[in-house]
Amino acid sequence: MTATATSSHELCAEALRRLRSDLPAARQLAGQAARLARRDPEPEVWRTIGHIHYLSGRYRPALRDYGRAARIARERCDWADLGKTLTGALQTLAYLGRYAEAEEWAREARAIFERDGDELRLARLDSNLANVLHRRDRAEEALELYESALARLIAAGDRDNAAITLRNLAVCAMSVFDFPRAMAAYEKARAFYESRGWQHLTAEVLDNVAYLHYLRGDYSRAIATYQDARRTSEERGNAHYQAIAELDQSDLYLELNLFSEAADYAARAASRLEKVGTGYEAAKAAVNRAVALGALGRRREAEEGLSAARELFLRERNAAWASAADLYRAVLRANSGEADEEELARLEAELSAGPLRGKAALAALILATSLSRRGRLDGARAACYRAEEYLREAPNRSLAIHVRLLEGRIAEREGERAHARERYRAAHLLIRDTRHRLPHDQLKVAYCGDKAEVYEALLALAMDDGRVEEALQMAEEAKSRGLADWLGFRSDLGPARSAAEFVEAADVQALRRELAWHHRELERADSAERRESVRRRLTTVEEKIGVALNTLRRVDPAFLELQGAPEVVIADLQRALGGDEALFDYAVARGELYLFRLTRGGLDARRLGSVAPLEAAARRLRFQIGRGAAGGGALAHHLESLYRAMVEPVEDWLPSADAGAKLIVSLPASLAGLPFHALPDARSVPLIARLPVTYTLSATVHSLTQRAPAPSSGALVVGVPDERAPLIGEEARAVAERLPGAVLLAGAEATKEALLANAPGRRWLHIATHGLFREDNPLFSSIRLGDGPLSLFDLYDLRLDAELATLSGCFTGLGAGTAGGEFLGLTRGLLFAGARNVQVGLWQIDDRSAREYMESFYGRLRDGCPVAAAWRESVLALRQTYPHPYYWAPWVVME
Repeated sequence: MTATATSSHELCAEALRRLRSDLPAARQLAGQAARLARRDPEPEVWRTIGHIHYLSGRYRPALRDYGRAARIARERCDWADLGKTLTGALQTLAYLGRYAEAEEWAREARAIFERDGDELRLARLDSNLANVLHRRDRAEEALELYESALARLIAAGDRDNAAITLRNLAVCAMSVFDFPRAMAAYEKARAFYESRGWQHLTAEVLDNVAYLHYLRGDYSRAIATYQDARRTSEERGNAHYQAIAELDQSDLYLELNLFSEAADYAARAASRLEKVGTGYEAAKAAVNRAVALGALGRRREAEEGLSAARELFLRERNAAWASAADLYRAVLRANSGEADEEELARLEAELSAGPLRGKAALAALILATSLSRRGRLDGARAACYRAEEYLREAPNRSLAIHVRLLEGRIAEREGERAHARERYRAAHLLIRDTRHRLPHDQLKVAYCGDKAEVYEALLALAMDDGRVEEALQMAEEAKSRGLADWLGFRSDLGPARSAAEFVEAADVQALRRELAWHHRELERADSAERRESVRRRLTTVEEKIGVALNTLRRVDPAFLELQGAPEVVIADLQRALGGDEALFDYAVARGELYLFRLTRGGLDARRLGSVAPLEAAARRLRFQIGRGAAGGGALAHHLESLYRAMVEPVEDWLPSADAGAKLIVSLPASLAGLPFHALPDARSVPLIARLPVTYTLSATVHSLTQRAPAPSSGALVVGVPDERAPLIGEEARAVAERLPGAVLLAGAEATKEALLANAPGRRWLHIATHGLFREDNPLFSSIRLGDGPLSLFDLYDLRLDAELATLSGCFTGLGAGTAGGEFLGLTRGLLFAGARNVQVGLWQIDDRSAREYMESFYGRLRDGCPVAAAWRESVLALRQTYPHPYYWAPWVVME
């Protein structure tokens, strides 16, 4: 062996040692080996360079260099080296969709190793071949090979390859929903990779674990883990695994109805994957992007994307996913009223016979929906039953919710009300459990967006049966429930908690995740013995949760009720009310408007009729308000018509105008922004002239914001004037002068950083500036500060102890109702931040009347007047000077 050959061999050996822990160094060493061996090339040089390309996600260059190594080995009759090269190239061939070549190379390598009696090399070959089988959706065969290879690698002491096989086994186990087996394998593999400093494989495992959390419905952990995986992949410069993380995140966002985000992630993934030549994953990304575009109404682009994806899958010889692409095209047509039931039945049969039984569930659901619309209820019920069967093997929470919802509709149409209620209730429980797992407000809102029908059905059935408490529970579950969850979860609401108490809360969440895992395992149990074993574990976990919850109940009962027992408790809503207060909780279900009246000691409910005329009147009212004081007679007419529909039938429910009396109003999302306090009776007397009227997003939100306030003092006043509203500066100075201990931030000093730093601990917060309501995306509604806009998301970063937070600006009180019953606007952010009361403006505000109102309001507040009373007295005083509602009615107090 020449000196040059010896040197290149040593360089390759060192490169292989550094391959998993320091890829740039390995690349440099392999380059030196290639230069030294240029005149007398060795197969291992090109094989090593091939490994480096593979781990960098550059599969075409990797295959080129594996081919060079194989050619040289054949020329030299170096069969052992040839076998190693063929084995090492299998995963690259699979990523490039060249499965027939992969299997041929595997057969040739096996013949070499069997002839040489090389059991270790055979084990490594089986591990790599299992990867190929898994990518071809032959999971059961792959699992057998992984298990066999793993046992032999461990017996031979090859810990490195055993750890890699372990990770691949976990991926395969996850694909058949064997979650415990997958997680156990992941944890072992990850611990080993981290101990060896193999960042590349650690990133891959993080991505796999994130996807496992997603499949289990643990979205908070999934998103956090994806972020870790992407950071690690970016640090390593591996485009392929960055793309895989983006592809998996697009799956997650599709399930959460965040279609713009899903389309963006899928597009980025597809672009990266096309560049590295991985057709299978690129086609899956194309499918996800097309599905998202279809949901966004971009049907032509969606169909083109699905057609392109189908061709990619056929090129990969993956008939199952080609059928899936066809299914999504069929779904697009069905959503446009063009369902092809024969095609759907064919696709269901094709998909149910292969590995994509979750897609078969979707085909069955769409078919059932079409049959139901045509009155073929027996066929629809049978298709729902098949969908449930598929979902037992391939769980999908969103699909399961929609299947149960459809089953409820079918049962109702057949007069089986008890069965319908049971199916709706099953869907509701799944929604509630999933919503509690979501890590932030945007996801909660989006996830529930297409599931409001479940709550409406349960509300309507309960009202028909006279179960008023249950009906109100459903109304509350459907109205700003995401915000209510967050108010319950926030650690800084209520008494401060010790570190030990935080641990207890975390333990409850961990136990709830374990409970959900066991429930999913129970669904898949295929024998009586296994079901009994799972039930025993379920009982143990439930007992642990009971002990933990009892401990937390002593710490903070309200916090606990939303943590471990999210059912709405009517008695808690009533306890938050004063003795002379009434809460009017309006709700919409199946096109009807319902009113629930809550008092300290009672609950009443009434159906008020169709909501459509009221929504039309509210739209006309907003138009007239937009005309300012010019909209006189028409504005008064719309206000009167809304009073007749919403208040007149229940005038006897209004609190008497005694001291301490107050009406609190919660409007449905479709009537958000309605100036309820300005609605006039037959004598043209507005409600606010009869008694104080405040607002809340829901009875549950009200009960959570009315807890004992944290100690606070002083005021923070922020004013940002401009040429359109020069009097804002004067307003801010006047307010600061009226409030003791006030800090004033004006103009350029009024930055986001200054606001975040000075707001905590203040009793009063007043922000005078312009507001921008984003109808296209209410989550990005904002107010203007000295250094730019402050959005709803930014308000979530605030930590307030304020008795009152005022946004004195045009449109600051506007918001949008979502299909899921959530109200999105700046009010939501301030309540989340910790304000007990929020004062906002509903429309374009006149500068001069606004200044007069604020001076009057804060003077009364300084003199000890409660917030609601100060608001009412100041509004009535302003009404004397400016009789038109445009001037006196924009201000509302939310609590």
